[in-house]
This record gives sequence, structure tokens and C-alpha cells, in this order.
Amino acid sequence: MSNPLDNIVIDGTEFGEPDNDMVGDGPKPPFALFSPDLQCNIGGPYAEKAHAEAALQAMKDGKLNPYFPNFAIAKQWNELVG
Repeated sequence: MSNPLDNIVIDGTEFGEPDNDMVGDGPKPPFALFSPDLQCNIGGPYAEKAHAEAALQAMKDGKLNPYFPNFAIAKQWNELVG
């Protein structure tokens, strides 16, 4: 099984407005870390894409914990990472 951290993508908005839908290739802030395995954001929002990239690297390095919107999502994550 692959590491779920390897599947996380950085989402941004298409038009740069907070109420716009997040899209995987959105070039404008806010940015968020999205887990396709959980189908939710686990980090963010970030004002700069570089901040999202740094947060993702910190998660991969074990220096930053993912944010989970509720206990059920946290439980799913723990099942994914074993």
C-alpha cells in the first residue's frame, strides 16, 4: 500500500476568491492540502503556494501533523497509514 502522504495534492482556486471552488491546478490562493484518499483538505488555507509546499514537506518529514476536520476523518487516516 502506498503512503497516503504521497497522494496529497495542493489545490488552489481558479480565480483567487475564497468562495471559489478549489481545483487541483488552481493557480491562485488560497491554497490547501487535499487528500484524495480522504476526499478532504488536511492542511491550509495558505496565502502562498510556497507555504503549502513547505507544509506538505513538513508533513512528509514528520514535523507537522495533518489537520482533520473531525474524528471520523482522523480515524480513516490512521487506518490508511496503518
